[in-house]
Amino acid sequence: MDSRILEIVFYLMDHFQESDDQLSGISEFSSDLQSIGYSEEEISTAYNWILDHLATPGESLYSAFPDCAGANRILTDLERARLTPGAYGFLLRLFNLGVIDAERQEMILDRLGLIGPSLITAEQVKLVASAVIFNERGESGQALSLDTEADFSTQVN
Repeated sequence: MDSRILEIVFYLMDHFQESDDQLSGISEFSSDLQSIGYSEEEISTAYNWILDHLATPGESLYSAFPDCAGANRILTDLERARLTPGAYGFLLRLFNLGVIDAERQEMILDRLGLIGPSLITAEQVKLVASAVIFNERGESGQALSLDTEADFSTQVN
């Protein structure tokens, strides 16, 4: 899975939040997404993830967190200094749309803390969020790389 699937999920969840009929026009969205450049496989994967996610609530390690998205987590001073407004806005939007819950939001923030001392962009949040949401791992079981500027040509087998 990659961040393109997260983009589709984000797009669909945004529409579903604004629409009274959650499943109206599903085929229309598919053709719209294909015209934008997404593949049928990516669209299908995003649809399946949404249906699975909405049908079965995940196990929660933080049972004391509220079930509704009525409150937002306050960032620490360090988190506030490192996240660009666009990055934090993207994370909040994922939470408010119901794409992630409070537990996954914490997981994303924890993993973003491992990036290093640089400012964290919305693109980096998208990469980390898609890894957390889709539980992506590399072949060796290590978390996916967060360095969007890195040259991985020497790591090809």
